[in-house]
Amino acid sequence: MQYIATGDTYYLTCRSPKTNRLTAHLIQLKKHPWLKPTSGQERTPITEPALTVRTYNKAAKRKEEVLGVSKNVQRLSIEFPVTGQIVFLEKEEDGQQKPLFGLPASFSYPEIELSFEKTTDGLPSMTYALVIKSDQYFNQEDIVNRMGKQSIELTYHPLPDVLPVNKTIPYVTFQSKDTEKPLNKTISLRYETTVKDIRVRGFNGIGNDNKEIHGFLHPNDAALKDGNFRQLSLLPDKLAKQVSNDLKEVTLEKTQGKQAGIRYMTLIQNGKSQSFELYVKARANKTDIYVKDTKTKKTAKLSGEVAADLLTEVEE
Repeated sequence: MQYIATGDTYYLTCRSPKTNRLTAHLIQLKKHPWLKPTSGQERTPITEPALTVRTYNKAAKRKEEVLGVSKNVQRLSIEFPVTGQIVFLEKEEDGQQKPLFGLPASFSYPEIELSFEKTTDGLPSMTYALVIKSDQYFNQEDIVNRMGKQSIELTYHPLPDVLPVNKTIPYVTFQSKDTEKPLNKTISLRYETTVKDIRVRGFNGIGNDNKEIHGFLHPNDAALKDGNFRQLSLLPDKLAKQVSNDLKEVTLEKTQGKQAGIRYMTLIQNGKSQSFELYVKARANKTDIYVKDTKTKKTAKLSGEVAADLLTEVEE
């Protein structure tokens, strides 16, 4: 909720956290005595997003930020109007524009800064992420994930001062001359006055969906403690979520069986992690997996299809 005023008329505005749709309700100032009108410079609300491009010399860049072809770091600030959303689109091989996600206009975050960062997990691979932040908000969206050492070039396109309504404006292009997997991906911006039914970028934390759960398997103590990426195995996201859901329903039991060859499993959600020791107990027609929290030492049993699917991952 937020209060806005136009002249001597005051409104209480509310934005739905589910649909991001905005409604405004006329109020009488005397019924809201905590509001203190002040005199001073008036500002006319913008009707279309204002774009400001800032570039920084290579010497002043942060270590992890990506350099464009100009060898400068580019940051884009977007000042939002009070309605609509900015849609980020990816141009596919057939030339069609595919929506990636949207950023709704917001009174709470009237200005957002965008930049690209490059990270690596120590393997011959890299991820290019779009970093989205303001004074009160930080989030990021992975745009390119590539294996191998082949370099990727970023080309920033010239942007207008104002993002016009319902026009797709190219923002940045990623290119690689890798012979096996050539890359030519363009990310564009588009301002639409209404919030359509596409994935909206969450304003709650990191990730496409703050309910997303990721799972990892660690073969030994050192791999768990050191976070050694060369020894990590990834669980399918669907299986990680199934394991998490099962753990909410099971009752605590004593550990049974023998320690699995892959000793540990970690589940991560919203930057919070929980690690478990894995134990396997074979029965006549099926196998149970016992998971023991490494900190609390509480143990639960997984059985049925979830245990079977997890066992397949562990044995591989």
